[in-house]
Amino acid sequence: MMTFRCLTTARAACIALTLGAAGLAVAALQASTYASAEPPGEGAPQAEQRIAIEVVVRFKDDRIVKDIADTFWKDRALAALKFEAFRRGRSEMANATLARVSYSNELILAFPCDAACRTQPGPAARALADRLARAADVAYAEPNVTFQPASP
Repeated sequence: MMTFRCLTTARAACIALTLGAAGLAVAALQASTYASAEPPGEGAPQAEQRIAIEVVVRFKDDRIVKDIADTFWKDRALAALKFEAFRRGRSEMANATLARVSYSNELILAFPCDAACRTQPGPAARALADRLARAADVAYAEPNVTFQPASP
């Protein structure tokens, strides 16, 4: 029995040292990667920021999206795939992607924003929400936007 415990302790120490060394190697690699990266604005290409309009959608019967909502909290990629299958054949959800799910099973859908809606997202968001709200099984659809007061 004592030999087993010592062997387990020795094995645990060996594993800890190995993982510790691997962790240090990863940290060193990450540090060198960040140190060699050019700061933004100094020759580094800027990724185009993707802007999306979000709409909060609640269905009259939660069971319609329950599987998507339950899956979202466990595996977001799988939930996105399930949403893609769900939205097929629903013209009001064309171009929509699943951004997130609320705790009350509302789907927060993201729609791509064109150049016109970047300056005035309110009307575009309202139009999308109205289009979604017209579906027979939708309880409500509201834009998920924050309006800022215009500066003088």
